[in-house]
Amino acid sequence: KIYGFGAALMLPLLAYYINDFNKLDSILDDDESKNHLYYLNLPIQIKNPTSIENLKDNVIFVTGLNSRSVLRSITARLIDLGVRDIIIPTNLF
Repeated sequence: KIYGFGAALMLPLLAYYINDFNKLDSILDDDESKNHLYYLNLPIQIKNPTSIENLKDNVIFVTGLNSRSVLRSITARLIDLGVRDIIIPTNLF
């Protein structure tokens, strides 16, 4: 499975430019207040990463690309979770 990580404000804009966004199983985010919510016009549910078993065996597509510091913290969090396959959809950082 492929999961997004980071339910950021700019995620719908990222989804606009990436055609295969519907292949994501869900968007993972540590913020409990976003759990089980959806974006308007984007039918992908937001889930807490702890709700996914064997997260390290899945591919994670970083969707929280607000800044370099956010990207670094998300990448560090994914490494802490033991994720082996991390996709960062940009070369700007």
